Amino acid sequence: MIPNRRVQHITTRIVLDELGEKEVVARAVDAAGETYQSHVVIERDEPAIFDISNRLSVALAGSLWRSSQAEDAEILDFVARELAWELAKMNRFRILDREDVEAVIQEQELIAALGAPEERRALGRFELADYLMVADLRKFGTNLEIVLHAIDPLSGRDIVMDVYGPAASSGELSSLLQDLALRVYQEFPRVQGEVLSVNRSGQRARTTVQEHDRVRESTKCLLFRETEVHDVVTGQSLGVDLPAGGVGRVHFCR
Repeated sequence: MIPNRRVQHITTRIVLDELGEKEVVARAVDAAGETYQSHVVIERDEPAIFDISNRLSVALAGSLWRSSQAEDAEILDFVARELAWELAKMNRFRILDREDVEAVIQEQELIAALGAPEERRALGRFELADYLMVADLRKFGTNLEIVLHAIDPLSGRDIVMDVYGPAASSGELSSLLQDLALRVYQEFPRVQGEVLSVNRSGQRARTTVQEHDRVRESTKCLLFRETEVHDVVTGQSLGVDLPAGGVGRVHFCR
């Protein structure tokens, strides 16, 4: 503390817990030995559209590697765990529980899904997620290629992303999976546009979002309206809230 100042501002970074909360207690003792204490609870209050339930839901449906070696089975498990962790860190996707997915989708169904659109659409009967992801691993010496298929179970569209590099250690494999997660994020960016018009039935809307924004047919979209919030006592503006207004899918994009 700087002496002889009546007011002093102190800045510090507060890390919130998993629930978006943090209890903070500040204590100060003056020259006379008097103690002062202030107690506050900080809460993260995000708009509804940023709630985890409104993120793009992704199911890691499994990994394919035609190998019976024990060390390769360990790599498969490592890839599944680390990729889910890297995707979750981006705050863009809602990752479904891998064990629940693997319990209903068999390996032969995954292999078939990579070969034909009708087989990919058949996975839609599980109603698991917006996209089902299947990792196909191929080893070349100490290098590893990971081909990730993101399958839209409604349309059967297969979006392919891949990475290739050294994977002789867990550190190298983790770096490879970080690159792959970034590729996924680039293929599914968070895009925002404006609604231009809504038809009479209220079931279809025309927006400013276009194909070059990496939006595809059947892509999940969330509609919301910006609403300014005011203090009920002072009337002062508290900012803008973004309540979710509805969920839909892209029917046509160009």
